Amino acid sequence: YMKDLLDQFGAPYVKIFGGGGGVIIHEEKKALEEYGIAQIFHPDDGRKLGLEGMIEMIMRECDFDITEQISSTSVQVKSQLNLEVEEQDFYKKSHDLGLALSCIELKNEKSQFPQQVLSSVKQKSTPLVLGMTGTGGAGKSSLIDELVQRFLNTYKDIKIGVVCVDPSKRKTGGALLGDRIRMNSLSRNGTFMRSMASRGSGNEIAKDLPTVLNYLKSLDFDLLIAESSGIGQASSAITEVSDFTLYVMTSEFGAQSQLEKIDMIDYADFIAINKADHRGSQDAHRDVIKQYKRSRKLFESQEPLPIYLTQASNFNDQGVNSLFFGICEFLEQKTTGSIDWSQYRDSKEKIRGAAKQTIVPPERQGYLAEIARTVRNYKKQTKELADKASLLGSYLNIQTHSPDPHTEQIAELKKELGEQIVGELENFDQWRQTYERDELVYTVRGQEIRQPLVRESLAGTSVPRVVVPSKKDWGERLEYLRLENVAGQFPYTMGVFPLKREGEDPTRQFAGEGPPEKTNKRFHFLSK
Repeated sequence: YMKDLLDQFGAPYVKIFGGGGGVIIHEEKKALEEYGIAQIFHPDDGRKLGLEGMIEMIMRECDFDITEQISSTSVQVKSQLNLEVEEQDFYKKSHDLGLALSCIELKNEKSQFPQQVLSSVKQKSTPLVLGMTGTGGAGKSSLIDELVQRFLNTYKDIKIGVVCVDPSKRKTGGALLGDRIRMNSLSRNGTFMRSMASRGSGNEIAKDLPTVLNYLKSLDFDLLIAESSGIGQASSAITEVSDFTLYVMTSEFGAQSQLEKIDMIDYADFIAINKADHRGSQDAHRDVIKQYKRSRKLFESQEPLPIYLTQASNFNDQGVNSLFFGICEFLEQKTTGSIDWSQYRDSKEKIRGAAKQTIVPPERQGYLAEIARTVRNYKKQTKELADKASLLGSYLNIQTHSPDPHTEQIAELKKELGEQIVGELENFDQWRQTYERDELVYTVRGQEIRQPLVRESLAGTSVPRVVVPSKKDWGERLEYLRLENVAGQFPYTMGVFPLKREGEDPTRQFAGEGPPEKTNKRFHFLSK
């Protein structure tokens, strides 16, 4: 199905790889590969090639020049996809533009694709380029996605081009090109996104980024967004290829003096302190405002500054909304074209930013450590109580055989253990006998429940459903009660309810030969 879709979209050159467990038989593997699937990995392939061998095979199969695999004419999206005319046109143009950019990146001057795409587009006024840069992991791609969503929602017929640069590794030459993973707006009409590798350019932008942006400017886009890879303190190369810039950072920049070293604070038109739910974001906002004023000598200015606290992960975030409106106001002042940038004013009145939310509030971000610490302390306390319980049991055992009854020591140990623990230890044998009967009786919401405690095996042997260990030492008894215990009693390690209900059989979704029904039939037979 995927192969047919790619063929219908005019992309038969895309390689498809698959694999799985022993359920894939050789006949199916052969049929799929004959149909056009590049490779289906069978368990036999895994044994022969190993993981690295399979990876090398995929890399080798994908190492080809796309521009040589396609004809020089624009590919038509086939009508049997049941797409609207507008969607067909969108996919066709995106496909052709992607191939044109590949020709530009690969320096394929023979291909006619770039010129064909240009001739098929009615050019609008030259769009401005918003350059976005920031430290690695600051949330640049997520913020782009939020901004693009707002542009698409506010301006009906807008066309936005996004070019994201990822660094190429010096050792391997590879680049992740994973920025699109963060972007949910790319599937909507009106957007085009391209990932580029820096290809050893030596800085955060690719060598071909200026050429690609100039080419996109000659098409029918209303706004272009260029995202650099993560940068250091002294980097500002994005300013050379953009008309205005947005610097994305977080509150984790170190001491306030570190802000003096960040070049982009001097050059950026907008600054977003993202991940505003992190501790210290308000202080960071204040410090960045001070540094911004110092770098621009705005000591006495009372005007609002383009520095925003944003949380891209928060739906309808107030900070992202404010940043979006600030960018729209800038575009309204700087551009003229087919888009009426003043439309944002209507949205500004209607949209009310959501209150700050965090999945885990800053004061609770160590909650897993608190849980672990509580459990460790509980086990440590249990060990200490078990030692005392063991000693108490020993005193009680020798009390009748010794001239010294050790009354004071016994009283002191009982006081340290507490009445509840002492009572449970004294009644342990009587409590254990309740599970040696044929039937267990317990009460749930005032209703008496009776459950059999013995099952008969296929061989006719009586098998108890619950067995309480017969421990003599009081310390071992206490450890069992506090760390394990039977089902339905604290700490519920064996289950919340005393016993499973009749007919409440365990099930498995799939294992081995046959469908789930056959699997469970075997499973229940073996369970008996």
